[in-house]
Amino acid sequence: MTDPVWRHLPERYGNRKAVHERYRRCAADGTFDAILTHAQVHDDSVGRIDWTVSVDSTIVHAHRRAA
Repeated sequence: MTDPVWRHLPERYGNRKAVHERYRRCAADGTFDAILTHAQVHDDSVGRIDWTVSVDSTIVHAHRRAA
């Protein structure tokens, strides 16, 4: 089933099923990960990234019978 957002693509992008398939292939083959990694490496090398780390210490309690 095609995600509803693909139904609202402007016609200039072409057939929505073809666009969705290209997107799905790029997501599956690592294209988007490679683009993000390249951008991060480049931006870090020129000092555009502030590497701030945040740790969440949320505690979840379970009921006695959950065990």
